Amino acid sequence: MTIRQLTTYILALLLVTTCKRTNKINPDNVESVALIKTTHPYIGDRVDSIKLDDKLILEFLTDFADKKEEVTKFYSCYVIKIRLKDGQLISYRTNGQVFEKFKDDNTTATYFKLNQDINIVSKYWKIPKEQFCATKQITTADIKGNWYLNKWTMYHTLKFDEKTLFIDNHIDSVLYSNYFLDNDTLILQDSDSTIRYKNKIIAITRDTLIIRSFGNGADILGYSRTKREWKNE
Repeated sequence: MTIRQLTTYILALLLVTTCKRTNKINPDNVESVALIKTTHPYIGDRVDSIKLDDKLILEFLTDFADKKEEVTKFYSCYVIKIRLKDGQLISYRTNGQVFEKFKDDNTTATYFKLNQDINIVSKYWKIPKEQFCATKQITTADIKGNWYLNKWTMYHTLKFDEKTLFIDNHIDSVLYSNYFLDNDTLILQDSDSTIRYKNKIIAITRDTLIIRSFGNGADILGYSRTKREWKNE
């Protein structure tokens, strides 16, 4: 190996090492960038996903690359997911200024902090810091009426009035319970106001209700305003 070849090899090795250490991402390799809101960044359910405008990816990656390794404890419900064109997915839990790298690639450092005094979530997704991880107060008006699971199973039909929830099930009986709403949680009560169940409402729209199963079940149930032909289960 000549001196010139050796010098070229050393420079290439240094470049690769530097890129690995700083975790710089080539914009040409990026398919998309999205901000995910979850109920819990490790084990929680996805609440919302906001894709970054493709025109902002280059600027975002430039800001994102300007960071240093620093261990910092922090809370956040946000995860930034960078999807590469080769199918790889790179994920960071973040509050917009500090980051925890999830172990889905070969990055050596786990925690990072931006060098600039900016909040990357506020800058690129326009979410004010005071509204971070805010939960929506679901109202009776949002949930009132009939919801259909469209499966012949437990809790196949829910009917909400002002204060009472009626639950139709596959054993041809109707259960009922008093209820109230606390932000994004449906709380069922006995007649003496004792709380029986708390059910997380994962999402609600005009036509869709996604909620954790009643009782001790871990299932997620998806209801519709539209009644369709039932499926036996």
